[in-house]
Amino acid sequence: PDTLSAANNLAVCLEVIGESAEALILYRQALAGRRKKLGEHHPFTLDSGYNLAAFLVKIDEVQEAELLFREVLEGCLFTFGWNHHGTLDCAWQLQDLLMVREEYDEARQLCEYVMQGRVSTLGEDHRDTLRARAVWAQLLDRMGVEEALHAQHEAASLHAEHLGISDPATLEVMSSLASFLAQCGNTDESIEVLRSALEACKEEMGADAEVTLGYTEDLAMLLDSFGKLEEAATLFCATFTLRRRTLGDAHKDTLRAAHNYAVFLDRAGRREEADQHFRIALRGRRMTLGEHDEVTLETLHALADLHVNSGDGEEAEFLLGQTLRTLEAQCGPHDPRTIGCAE
Repeated sequence: PDTLSAANNLAVCLEVIGESAEALILYRQALAGRRKKLGEHHPFTLDSGYNLAAFLVKIDEVQEAELLFREVLEGCLFTFGWNHHGTLDCAWQLQDLLMVREEYDEARQLCEYVMQGRVSTLGEDHRDTLRARAVWAQLLDRMGVEEALHAQHEAASLHAEHLGISDPATLEVMSSLASFLAQCGNTDESIEVLRSALEACKEEMGADAEVTLGYTEDLAMLLDSFGKLEEAATLFCATFTLRRRTLGDAHKDTLRAAHNYAVFLDRAGRREEADQHFRIALRGRRMTLGEHDEVTLETLHALADLHVNSGDGEEAEFLLGQTLRTLEAQCGPHDPRTIGCAE
């Protein structure tokens, strides 16, 4: 067993340093050895099974991972019962895979078990319990059931109560609630959710705190989607300006804010300002991410489209040529994106 523990631990280390092929071999050896020496339901065997399944997800061997998670979950239920962190962690992973595959009925059953188990073992105010409630709300939303609205409100309320309005997890669920309300046609309520959260976060953390800027950007995008352009412009500009001041010109969040502001300016017909901000984003993304990164390419293509729509044929041709060369290098000449750009 000590040799098998060493194999399992070495596999973890190899995974961390990116030696995936060797890590996979050792994960498999550790699991096979523990099954033989300790039996299917021994805690160490279940631990090895969980580690291998999680690694298989990471390397995109999803089908084998799902089968193994099911096997480990069955073993955990036999050995520990539902209210054990190992069982709940395994059910959580399996539920995630099912949600990706849109197998919502089984995912819902597992998610409900996990949520109830987290409450029983960790308490209502634990971060993992709150995360389970947030995912439960997202799942019900995807399923299109009536309970989704109540679940979204409950998740947002509990996050704000137990983690505080300035916690990044609260920002995520507040934004999810606002998006859900917007989809339901509750325009005013969706805006009020984010506006209230933004004002509370400003008071607690300041206007230039990262989570405050997250609320600011989310509210800007929501207002833009509802055609409230004047306020949206103010918030997009504030997000970019404050991120530039606090994080610097080259930070990924500053560059994302520049790109988002440019997209807004382009749609608003303020093309000279849009060009300026697209170029800020493009210059920074080239420097930090490289010419062939998908995010860099997104900005380059958006800038080219701006000039196409402005009738600036010479600049558009130059930029589209850059885009085409980047796509050919990154995706190959036969990729649909390359072909679309060439056309």
